[in-house]
Amino acid sequence: MESPLEIEAAESAAGTQPTDDDVRTCLRVLRAIEADRSHLTRLSREARRELLVLAGLIAKPERHDSCGWRRPFGVPTAKP
Repeated sequence: MESPLEIEAAESAAGTQPTDDDVRTCLRVLRAIEADRSHLTRLSREARRELLVLAGLIAKPERHDSCGWRRPFGVPTAKP
């Protein structure tokens, strides 16, 4: 059985844009987790890993293919 977090993540991945309320909720949750990482223990191993991986991809895009975000933000791409 999927948790509510997993169900919501699957629905979000379906291509809908996050609302301002979604972003505010995300910020609130991330701040709570940063203040007390024990909140992560309530998640399944898979959900916890996905959350941490996605947070890392957002925080450190230079470690991954970052072409997808450079152009919308006007950041020049590396010249070959």
